[in-house]
Amino acid sequence: MKDVPQVPWGDIETDWANVNNYPGANATERIQNALNSGKSTIYFPNKTYSIDATLTIPATVKRINFMYATLMGNASPKFRIDEKRFRSVAHAGSEYDRQCFSSIRAQCTPHDYSG
Repeated sequence: MKDVPQVPWGDIETDWANVNNYPGANATERIQNALNSGKSTIYFPNKTYSIDATLTIPATVKRINFMYATLMGNASPKFRIDEKRFRSVAHAGSEYDRQCFSSIRAQCTPHDYSG
């Protein structure tokens, strides 16, 4: 097993995206817009988010900080990682959390995180 790559935290003003600060008709759209922002760190302030479609994590995202947020909803899986960039996506905890984001109740299958 390889070590998790070290990813710089970057500048909070220019490199971080708060999912609540992006436009969208619902949480799913706001989160996807934040993920697509080109920012390297995406963060979820502490609250419950209802996800109704699978969200795609693009190659520009290096770190996701869930800040004790809870993700609910019918989407399964909740996230799909760009398979070509999996190894550069930073983790939010253990190896298992990094692969499945289990700490936030996201549902993954091997296809959703293989690289």
